[in-house]
Amino acid sequence: MITEKINIERIDFALMFKDIEEAKTRIIYKLMNKEKNQELLETVPHVEYLDLAIVFYYLFPSDNEDQFKGFMLNNEHMLMLGLSVTDLMNAASANTQRILGLKYQGIFSTIAEITGAEDMYDAAAIEDGFIPLQVLSNRLGTYGASAILYKDVIKDIAEKMNSNLFIIPCSIHEVLIYREMKNCQIGIDDLKEMISMVNQNEVPEGDILSDSLYYYSLENNAICII
Repeated sequence: MITEKINIERIDFALMFKDIEEAKTRIIYKLMNKEKNQELLETVPHVEYLDLAIVFYYLFPSDNEDQFKGFMLNNEHMLMLGLSVTDLMNAASANTQRILGLKYQGIFSTIAEITGAEDMYDAAAIEDGFIPLQVLSNRLGTYGASAILYKDVIKDIAEKMNSNLFIIPCSIHEVLIYREMKNCQIGIDDLKEMISMVNQNEVPEGDILSDSLYYYSLENNAICII
């Protein structure tokens, strides 16, 4: 997981950002809800994406690959680095998957991993092959919804499934990938209602990604809100 509880006041940014090229290798991105974070977004460099915002983090190197310490870059940091928003986005696009990795697995395998229940692992091995619902995140399971921004990841999934996809925002940490199927009993309105209900009752306010349902079209190679 990423630990954000860092005493920013003790950091010597002039020293940290002295080697700009090295600093650029530690920049990653995170997706957040744009509407719910308007005040924050006035103070940090960001890129608007659908109804979301892409913000940037600086991650400290760590001996433990499963735990990174980092902080969100604000407008002052961007000026100190001498980088533009485009520069930050280019750096983060090159770094995020490299540093945080990718995790894509069936919903039952994910549940088994979370609960640690041995019987769930056995069920997962069978059920994941029949249920067209996959969990997309990063290796750490932290800020993993940003994996939808990884180059060609959604496209590759859609091509492997030979189908357009619904992308269901669970939280800022993960999304669900649902293959579009003809004559399916679960419709678009059902998916939208599920997203709304889960956000209202299950997801902490600060972890809500979106109330929207997203759709990836293989023909257009693009994600949109439906």
